[in-house]
Amino acid sequence: MSVSSDGKKISGPIFWGDPYTVLRVSPSTSAGYDAGTIICHENITKWSKHKPIRYDQFEPLTELQFAGTINDRANGIFYGLKLANVGGRIETMHEATFEYMRVRPGTDIVRKTDWNGYDHAAKPNPIGTLPEIIHVDVAPAHGVIDINYDAYNTTGVNIADVIASMSTSGADLKDFYPCVLVTVGNKKYCRALWNMAYDLLYLNNSDRKYLGYTTFYHNNTWARQWALITQGLPGAADGKSITATVFFQRSIGVGNGGVAGDPDFREWQAIDSLIVMNTGYACPEAVAKTIQLRNLITKGLNITGGSWGRSTTLNNIMVGLSSEWIQPAEGATYTLNGTLYDSNNNPIGSLSGSYAYHPDLMLLLSFDVKPSLLLIPETEVFTLRWTVTSSLRPASPCNSGTTTLAFRSSSIVS
Repeated sequence: MSVSSDGKKISGPIFWGDPYTVLRVSPSTSAGYDAGTIICHENITKWSKHKPIRYDQFEPLTELQFAGTINDRANGIFYGLKLANVGGRIETMHEATFEYMRVRPGTDIVRKTDWNGYDHAAKPNPIGTLPEIIHVDVAPAHGVIDINYDAYNTTGVNIADVIASMSTSGADLKDFYPCVLVTVGNKKYCRALWNMAYDLLYLNNSDRKYLGYTTFYHNNTWARQWALITQGLPGAADGKSITATVFFQRSIGVGNGGVAGDPDFREWQAIDSLIVMNTGYACPEAVAKTIQLRNLITKGLNITGGSWGRSTTLNNIMVGLSSEWIQPAEGATYTLNGTLYDSNNNPIGSLSGSYAYHPDLMLLLSFDVKPSLLLIPETEVFTLRWTVTSSLRPASPCNSGTTTLAFRSSSIVS
């Protein structure tokens, strides 16, 4: 048996019982260790660099042959997985689903040696993680994408190996640029990702606005944190969603090795029918993911009604307000400021209060106000003009409104 002590790896010489052991599959009582059953079994880890693949050859495959036939690679299939665009068409990147093209018994050649080097615990390299939500009302609007390259991962499908298999001139993943394809509605756009080792405020500096568009390997390290900048993306708005795919592109503009006529991907570019000169390679686990676009600064606290009554303090009045939470942010504090106006539209007093959001807590707001009027008849109807600001963005209101306050003797909250 050629199975590692942890039961996850296979190395030569290979016996047909080895993959059954590693895949935790029991042999058939009639057929035993049947090659046709195990060669396409659903338990095969598709991320293993070495695994059964379609290749019209009886002899053991070389490393380059494991990457795929010339025809496979021309159609974006590497290591048995669909992971690249075809013919430079960037809009097809969403289709790079890493689907495993399993061996077809009776149609494809079955090789026992394909299992040599199989790792049941293999992970792809790199691995991308996209955000679930991007807040579009905080400048510069962006979401953070994590792209983790593990230099010690030697058994998983590696995009660096994929690129090397397509190159006769020494092209290297280190020199590629992380980019993103997004679909908004029925339109597709592309842009390079921003290396977050650089301040996003540089985007507003004409001399530095392109500094963050770097190669994946930058300043002697694999950069990990990248910004998907939604600022300037057509159609990006609160309540919308986008479909996003991260991929690696050899160039993002004429100035950094691109070809004349290629667009500058340091800005959003519409690409529904665009053909570029270089193949794009999808980032594992970061294909065709849905991201919700939302405002971070929502109304939070909302005033729904109110009334006024007599105070126990001489010449003061009590103002009671009913309220509700509208999409409040966890941990945020909301500050209410209001001015009271009499029936002649003259300001006669003010009120203020701050409230932290707690789930399922209804606020009954009461204020003891000292008005500029001394004698106030119970027929008086005041108007409260109010604003609410959030601790997340205190410089400008997140909600405002006008509430009419009539006299109530029994309860001041309506």
